[in-house]
Amino acid sequence: MNGCHGWWREPTSFVAVSSPEAIDTFCSRIYVKSLFDATKDMFLVLDSEYKAGRVKGVINDQDLFKLLPFVIKI
Repeated sequence: MNGCHGWWREPTSFVAVSSPEAIDTFCSRIYVKSLFDATKDMFLVLDSEYKAGRVKGVINDQDLFKLLPFVIKI
């Protein structure tokens, strides 16, 4: 990764979706209507249109917040 100043090692799965929902509504739906377990799972939602992000769950690598300072832990 020549020229990179950091990278986030944690994610293991990736899904891209398009939704008309606001980011907080979408995050709430992921959390409430799934088997998500915040003690061992993690999700990261990014809204590229508004440069917004939310993350929930166990985050071991804090580089996420250096690379994406607009992400808010919920």
